[in-house]
Amino acid sequence: MPENTDQTITGKDELYRALRSVREQGYAIDRGEMIDGVAGVGASIATTDTVYGAIAAYGPINEIQPNIESETLPTLVKEQAQAVRDDIVFDSLG
Repeated sequence: MPENTDQTITGKDELYRALRSVREQGYAIDRGEMIDGVAGVGASIATTDTVYGAIAAYGPINEIQPNIESETLPTLVKEQAQAVRDDIVFDSLG
């Protein structure tokens, strides 16, 4: 896998560990893996059988990192993804 920054996941085992973590937590964390100095959190907008999209929040790593570590940002992103999913599911019912 191509390395974008020093933080980029390039090994298969490391990637699988990261994917397991995303599945367990319900969100993904990017700590400068794509762009140096930029961090963020993303969560899928999905039901058990359909992926509708995703929501993410990014910013300068020095400003975002404390909110990631305190779970504030991951919680907000995950809650918003669930709210959008609930709206989609509710709208489809009728």
